[in-house]
Amino acid sequence: MRNNTIVSGICLILASCSTVPTSHEVGQEFPAQWPRSPQLEASWGAARGPSMLVTGQQAITYVKPSGGSVEIAYEGKNKPRNITSFDGTYASDGTLNIMGQQVAYYGSGNEDPAISTQAIQLTDPTGRTGWFSFNFSAPEHLKGKNIPSFGW
Repeated sequence: MRNNTIVSGICLILASCSTVPTSHEVGQEFPAQWPRSPQLEASWGAARGPSMLVTGQQAITYVKPSGGSVEIAYEGKNKPRNITSFDGTYASDGTLNIMGQQVAYYGSGNEDPAISTQAIQLTDPTGRTGWFSFNFSAPEHLKGKNIPSFGW
């Protein structure tokens, strides 16, 4: 969709963008199954998405009605690069237990406080593997505490 608007003699072109990828956009970079959190679904509702992030990754998002979210991003089939600090060291402010594995997390919020995990390799019940990262912006998760449980 394209709208042209004239403002003080200047033509502005506005374009609308879709955040939900079509099947030809995601191709093989789409997981067969997403990790789920029955704990979040019971209190926050079903996850939204999948949608495409600005980084090109696919993600589902649990949204807390009073503010904050948990985002699960699919990083792909191959191991993504580690996230590093400005000084080039491995970014880690501690570890979390996600689906039985210890994974490093780091402070990642820009406008709003958040923590994100380094990518973790998970295998779904059908035997397919992929790399996922988790982003937590709900206030109760910011110190790496009260992390909900995830499963398939």
